Amino acid sequence: QNGSALFDYAEILNQQGQVLNAIELGEQLLTREDLPPGLEELIAERLLAWEQATTENGLAIGISVGHDDNLNSAPINDRLTLTLSGRPVVLDVAPEFQATGGNYSRFAINGFSRRAASDTVYSLSGGVSGKFSDLSEHQAVQGSTRFIFADGGDFPRWNIEAGLDYLNYGQNSIFGSSTLRASYVAKRVGSCEIMPTAALQYQHFYQSRVLSGVEGSVGLGAFCRIPGSANDERFGIEAGALHNKARDENRLGLDRKGWRVNMAWQKNFGSGTASLQYIHSELDDERGYSVLFDNGIRRTASLDSLNFRYFYPLGAQLGNANLIAWLSHYRQRSSVALFRTSGTVAEISINWAF
Repeated sequence: QNGSALFDYAEILNQQGQVLNAIELGEQLLTREDLPPGLEELIAERLLAWEQATTENGLAIGISVGHDDNLNSAPINDRLTLTLSGRPVVLDVAPEFQATGGNYSRFAINGFSRRAASDTVYSLSGGVSGKFSDLSEHQAVQGSTRFIFADGGDFPRWNIEAGLDYLNYGQNSIFGSSTLRASYVAKRVGSCEIMPTAALQYQHFYQSRVLSGVEGSVGLGAFCRIPGSANDERFGIEAGALHNKARDENRLGLDRKGWRVNMAWQKNFGSGTASLQYIHSELDDERGYSVLFDNGIRRTASLDSLNFRYFYPLGAQLGNANLIAWLSHYRQRSSVALFRTSGTVAEISINWAF
């Protein structure tokens, strides 16, 4: 019942990071008529400072160097077998369409703004990165933006995300997409959260619009904090069904359906953080891909992707710089040889946060 004591308690909550709870107590205090002289002005002053703490803005700039043994994501086969006039014909893949490896450099700039309210959290982020190599035809520029609207409680239950992505490759607009994704924590079991997920994405190909389509997915995921790890080790898994609806009925293979599983692990090591992610997906076409390949065989494709990342803060004495090492390998198998591809990427970068 003591207003001064309650105000001290609100300040303690703020220092512990529970800013929204501190603001709620401060607003309740301002409605009381028994406050000691001068406390009302002090509460209003602190509320202004606490509310400013609920808004966070940031900017990061990064430079990277790396090596990619398949800069152009080319097929791994040097020869392709086509069916011409009912007979198999083996053709050599021209050198410019074979896998090309090389070193590259990357420049990236990313920004974000986050605001927390009493029951919701809003965040907007976006960034642009350019990947440059000695071969100008393999240079790429990517852009993306995300808006997230989420539950703002101590134990958030729902999350809605909308995003836009764009890819320019070889100085040509190649791909763009718009995505809407949602998840909801349906149950908590021990240190794990069980959540259904759903997503809808429109995929647009600028050069070959016939490839465009709408992809939907529904799945179930679990996110766990490993017991006994002092909350510095986490594991997550999500599995779901996919369906890709062709925008144009002339798209080769027409609609596609399949499934995907995504597993991720993260743990603190010393001052740094290591993370590992594995993704496996399967997609099958609705009808035969093309009579040029095995007399119109239906295309099936499976993709395995493994990513390792290590994040290490270099400290404020270096301008809030962070060192990031990244190693990635992917392999795609397919019934159509044109879509059999693989690649390995190693990259190291330094990011400055502002």
